[in-house]
Amino acid sequence: MSEVLIQHDLSTEQLLRESNIRTARQIKQECQDRGMVISPTTVSAVARLMTPIDARTQPIRFPDIITPLQYPNFDALLGKRPFIQSLRLVTQRPKPIQTQYKSVDAARFVDMVNRHYLINGSPISIVSELFPSDLPPDVRQRVIWVRDDNRPDDEVASFITRIMFLDGLGVDDIILFERSRIPKIPFVSVSVPSIRHIHMWSRA
Repeated sequence: MSEVLIQHDLSTEQLLRESNIRTARQIKQECQDRGMVISPTTVSAVARLMTPIDARTQPIRFPDIITPLQYPNFDALLGKRPFIQSLRLVTQRPKPIQTQYKSVDAARFVDMVNRHYLINGSPISIVSELFPSDLPPDVRQRVIWVRDDNRPDDEVASFITRIMFLDGLGVDDIILFERSRIPKIPFVSVSVPSIRHIHMWSRA
């Protein structure tokens, strides 16, 4: 499981330090500086790994829960990637992390996302998962925040592809999912419904 903050009453400054924010502008500039050109074929492959809209809008009544005992490493999760992508196999946080997450004021967290993650006109950013799920230690957990609900998935996939290239990852090194923003069902429903965000797991 990823290293997490251990204090209660977390300040915005602490959260921002742990976020490791990388904006779309920064990522694009870094790719240009390194002469990287993303492949449309790879972008299409990444787009196919994203949670389809029907899974994001329809209730899934009995999802299975991921446990490290059943899935001891990234490759074990990769074998179940379609189930994770379609929200049929979902995560939960360890109790101490869930308690810590609940201690953070929701309005303050949303304000932090708007004012610090999605800044200077950057429509997309990637950050470290501040409150990670109970996953194997070789899984890196991050979150992609998207300012505009209507931003095309291909544009989001292009951003993810740049991240992959910069981090030396291939299509079989990532798992993506986006929870439903209909707040009805535990685990499947998103915890911050006002801003679109996509979870990205990769090999640590």
